[in-house]
Amino acid sequence: MSKVFVSGSRSIHYLPSDAITSLNRIAEQGFTVLIGDCYGLDTAAQRYLRAINYKNVILCHIGPVPRNNLGFNTLPIEGYYQTDKDEYMGRTADYGLAIWDGQSRGTAENIRRTNTKVITAPPDKTKCIVCSKPSESGSCPLPLTFHPPSNPKIPVCFDCYKSGRLATELTLRGFH
Repeated sequence: MSKVFVSGSRSIHYLPSDAITSLNRIAEQGFTVLIGDCYGLDTAAQRYLRAINYKNVILCHIGPVPRNNLGFNTLPIEGYYQTDKDEYMGRTADYGLAIWDGQSRGTAENIRRTNTKVITAPPDKTKCIVCSKPSESGSCPLPLTFHPPSNPKIPVCFDCYKSGRLATELTLRGFH
């Protein structure tokens, strides 16, 4: 069975639509997802995989317990640095999926580790995540219980907030 190394930038706290499409294809094919335990994209992808009830996920981490685990099987990786974990996932995976902010050096290195599909998703805090119009209301904090880096403020416009489209988009991304 094929394994996919899903990685991304810590600055990305929600999944772009292209990432959701790719994760759905991975799930449809029954691939094993290797993912890290960092806040940002790792947690956002875990949230989505949990929301679609996809269980073929291995959460790789350094140390005795993962930093962020939303209920997946874990695999402690030998080493002292997060790059040790990333190197393991890159060696083990057949493919990669990276959601990159265009700046993260760690994600750039992960892209080089395996045959990777790259989705560029710079965090634009001035545009609504639903409709891409200017975010008149600034950012709306999400009702999450994770520590602050995993509890981002999401840019949204008044129309999407009032109409309920924001709630629909957040549910699609695994926020409840």
